[in-house]
Amino acid sequence: IQNNIHKQYDLRIIVIGTEIYAAQIHSQVSESSEIDWRKGSDILEHSVHNLPENIKKMCIELTKRLNLNYSAIDMVVDRQGQYVFLEINPNGQWAWIENRLKFPLAEKIVDLLITEGNYNVF
Repeated sequence: IQNNIHKQYDLRIIVIGTEIYAAQIHSQVSESSEIDWRKGSDILEHSVHNLPENIKKMCIELTKRLNLNYSAIDMVVDRQGQYVFLEINPNGQWAWIENRLKFPLAEKIVDLLITEGNYNVF
């Protein structure tokens, strides 16, 4: 059970190795997506979000501590501007973010595979 968080917006944060990409999902523009943006019937605006350095470091550290090279982290930012962690997905979806925001996610995943020298990094 989780408290109801009155939020400004949702975040999907992608960590690939030590690189990080954050998408801001404008979930509060429609009543149908206020609680869970995935349940809404409207196509929501997405924008690039500049994470504070301490949040970036925590996301990368959590990914490393879980022995992952990739993660998709879901957070929200509440009305007071506080970042609230919801979950981390070791194989979370990313293609829609790459398409909408032109992040080079597929390229960075391939680069990580090549740099690591094997295909067992995921």
